[in-house]
Amino acid sequence: MNTRFFIHAFLLICLATIMTNCGNKKDNSLKEGDSQEEITEELIVDSTEAILIEEETSTPKDSLEAKPDLLSMNLSDDKLFEKAVSLQDSTALDYLASKGYQKAYSKLAKICLQRKNYPSADSYARKALAYGEGMEEANGVLEALDTYGYYDSGGEDEPD
Repeated sequence: MNTRFFIHAFLLICLATIMTNCGNKKDNSLKEGDSQEEITEELIVDSTEAILIEEETSTPKDSLEAKPDLLSMNLSDDKLFEKAVSLQDSTALDYLASKGYQKAYSKLAKICLQRKNYPSADSYARKALAYGEGMEEANGVLEALDTYGYYDSGGEDEPD
């Protein structure tokens, strides 16, 4: 479980306790005889749904707007990298990475993590660390994968 979930759950439990003590109810579906556990369980479910909705509605930039074809612009690797990062253009970053452009590895790892492509996120983060480029970002990706439980199954399966 991630830390954000536990913080949300804790805050919602506190809120439920305060509301119960004040005689207020979260909504009309809760009855006068509902126990604290029932109220807390419903609030945790609501919190979990809110987190899932937030994750589902956050879409990468490149799916929202048409990107220019960066690869056809004959840019230097450094300029292509700058533009690809600003647009989160994974195609251009993947092209740079395939050429051995080391700065692209940590950025690709982060994008792959956001897109739930955990095996690629792991691979690119490890490459970034091996070359000493974007180490903070790469470590963050590896820590997130560990938090998600990716390594609990040997890094083979995607976490739930």
